[in-house]
Amino acid sequence: MIASKIRRTKTGCLTCRRRRKKCDERKTTCLACQRNSLACTWSSERHMSTPDASGGFPEGDQVSRQTEPEPESSMPCPSPFTISLPLSCNIQIHKDTVQLQIPNFGGILTEPLSRTLLQHYIHETAQCLTTRRDPINPFVTEILPIAQDNRGLMHAVLAFSGQHLVIRTNKQMSPVIWTHYSTAISEIRSGVERYIQGDRSGVTALLATTLMLCLTENTNPNENHMAQHLAGARLLLNELLSLPSSRADSDTVGFLAELYLYTASAYRISSNPTWVDLLNDEDSKLYTTNVLAHRRAGFLLGSHQDLFPLIHSVASLASERELDQKALGTCSPQCLSRFHSLRQCILKWSVPAGVTNEQDVLCGELYRQALLVHLETAFRRHDHVLYRRLHLRPFVHRCIDAAMQALRLLPADGPIATITVWPLVILGISARDTQHQEAIQRHLEALFERIKMTSVASSLSLIKNIWESTSEAYVDAWDLEQIMSEKGRVFPLT
Repeated sequence: MIASKIRRTKTGCLTCRRRRKKCDERKTTCLACQRNSLACTWSSERHMSTPDASGGFPEGDQVSRQTEPEPESSMPCPSPFTISLPLSCNIQIHKDTVQLQIPNFGGILTEPLSRTLLQHYIHETAQCLTTRRDPINPFVTEILPIAQDNRGLMHAVLAFSGQHLVIRTNKQMSPVIWTHYSTAISEIRSGVERYIQGDRSGVTALLATTLMLCLTENTNPNENHMAQHLAGARLLLNELLSLPSSRADSDTVGFLAELYLYTASAYRISSNPTWVDLLNDEDSKLYTTNVLAHRRAGFLLGSHQDLFPLIHSVASLASERELDQKALGTCSPQCLSRFHSLRQCILKWSVPAGVTNEQDVLCGELYRQALLVHLETAFRRHDHVLYRRLHLRPFVHRCIDAAMQALRLLPADGPIATITVWPLVILGISARDTQHQEAIQRHLEALFERIKMTSVASSLSLIKNIWESTSEAYVDAWDLEQIMSEKGRVFPLT
């Protein structure tokens, strides 16, 4: 059955108009709000909010839509997306003619620190996550409109911001931050219980909360928890993409698909069965299709979205090679053919036509060379030691040298540098040239100083330990999982 097209109007519910989503105008709760577990409010219920003496808004004020969007064809330029925080600041983020006045989120922002965390998230944390310097940041413009009607997501946002703020200020974790984190976990458990019982109305908010918890775990690395969150996110994303109504929320769904694809790809290194389940070829194609469909694709994957599924392909091939080695003592013809096909795919890759941003081009080359190193070292790990010494090592050195030429032109303070951790770890593990090592170290140190994400510092510490070791076991990038376990640092390379 083909879903009837829902017409975007100016008379839909305030929640859909605020989020710029199509509304079927069903009262008292429209389909979009029911599906996303959002509070559905209508113009007859709205009253204008007046700031109190402290500059905030009284508890219980309705969200106020101050301007109506013009038809898309006549839209001149974005107008402010305004978040008024109680007692303190007024934050403006541009979002397509939408203005929001947000009170204290049903009591969540009553603590002064919680209001500080929201401000920090908007101004600092969200800006460290994307590959673009753009006033329309989906970590704000897609996440916060959902979070203002979903307690679990708002608590997850504040917990993530709190973890990041602790790293930036070098202070101890506040009990308030732990409260936000534990409450987010509790809310997501309740959401999962409703999901298991057949309630699909809150899938979008539940997925967004799960992915936000993945990011939170990444700032305080806990590999087991992150694996669980990613596994749950995969189920929720597949469920969301199967709903015909997801077409009405293409921007939100596309952004969440992009966030999952990036996180799961950068997380996927070894043949560990837990990691293998996070992506498969069919999923990768489905997610990539939805990523490319949303209007502002590339906030996480840059202009080389089609390279990220190849990370999974390399991991999958290496798993197949391991099985062949155990069963046959050698590589099967099918596995060898797949290796050559994948190698040619990586060698021939180039940035999409029309991409002129030099930093996008350089980052794409960094990923391409890292993928070649990852593929060769993973596939050749059972080859004769003489072949590895005479052929593999020179090839890896040439790839790293080409990558370093790109890295020298790629500033660590550029927005695209946010996603350079994965390729630099893959290249760094195999780097034996001192100049290569120094270039990688300088870039990661500068990147950490800019974004203050724990995974950057942990990654640098890991590869420096490998450089200082004389063990031949550290030559192969495929040994990364074992190396991390030995060092007591198991974390995703995001």
